[in-house]
Amino acid sequence: MKKTIGIVVAMDRETGVKEKFAYKTEYLAGIAFNIFQAGENKVILAESGIGEVRAAAATALLIGRYNVDEIINYGYVGSLNESIPVNAVCAVDEIFHTDVDLVAFGNVLGQYDGRDEVSFKTDLALTKRIADLPLKKIASSDKFIASGEKKRELRKVFGADICDMESAGVAEVCDRANLPFAILKIVSDGVESDCTDSFWENSIFGIVPLVDLICDYLVK
Repeated sequence: MKKTIGIVVAMDRETGVKEKFAYKTEYLAGIAFNIFQAGENKVILAESGIGEVRAAAATALLIGRYNVDEIINYGYVGSLNESIPVNAVCAVDEIFHTDVDLVAFGNVLGQYDGRDEVSFKTDLALTKRIADLPLKKIASSDKFIASGEKKRELRKVFGADICDMESAGVAEVCDRANLPFAILKIVSDGVESDCTDSFWENSIFGIVPLVDLICDYLVK
């Protein structure tokens, strides 16, 4: 069945999917939307920029401007769990927006107003169609989590396995729009005292296994 598939990535070094196809680029609200055909499917890959607000804006435009049927977010994450090594590829089933704090209103940390649940859930049927990967919980915020101490704290508070800076923005918009979405990630930095160097080193070439999985799905 023909579909229009939206993809959200944060950085240039995460856009490997578009290089596999002949694409054209449109700019809207400062965001590059790369449009191409993959098999019978039309694909729009948005380069949102880093952070929750930018990811949410790109997701909203994919839904409102391009009328996508589903959204995939992929990219790099940090590990919060010492059993998950660098270069591990995984899928996400639950997303916690760790910056949301309405505790003063009686909410749990990470819980939005008007929602009973703290976490957002991905569409597992869509996720499974893309790839059969280990499912992990992700803590998402507008901070790059560099310290091992902070990573261990996030794991303790939210029970998360990995962390990033975009998935909560994608999840919140898709949840409001009742649109299926999947999140696939590859680990660029582990639970270390300072993860910044590890991130930049591993994010140069590490996205390839994830790109191959997504490209296979797009042409199905």
